[in-house]
Amino acid sequence: DCKDDNCTTHVLAIINDKTTEDRNMLMNEATNILVRCGLIPKKHGELFSVSRGWCEDSLCVVDRNAAPFFGVTSVGVHLNCFVRTEHGNVEVWMARRASTQ
Repeated sequence: DCKDDNCTTHVLAIINDKTTEDRNMLMNEATNILVRCGLIPKKHGELFSVSRGWCEDSLCVVDRNAAPFFGVTSVGVHLNCFVRTEHGNVEVWMARRASTQ
């Protein structure tokens, strides 16, 4: 059970801060609190951009593991491609998950 009163303060500050850099710093601090409180096991290290929509400017970035705690919907893209070689053959580029993930 976490008794860190700073969590609420950080979340409110994220909403009110003016610059993206300030919001990123505060989101990072709030994520550290989630780790310290045992709400997430660790930072994933993959930062997701947070915006109001697909074509909107980024408001801040959030660690992948912390995103759900802030109501952030996160999506990933998996892309496979069909390509034609210089000899006219069709090849397939298959995406592979990193061995460390």
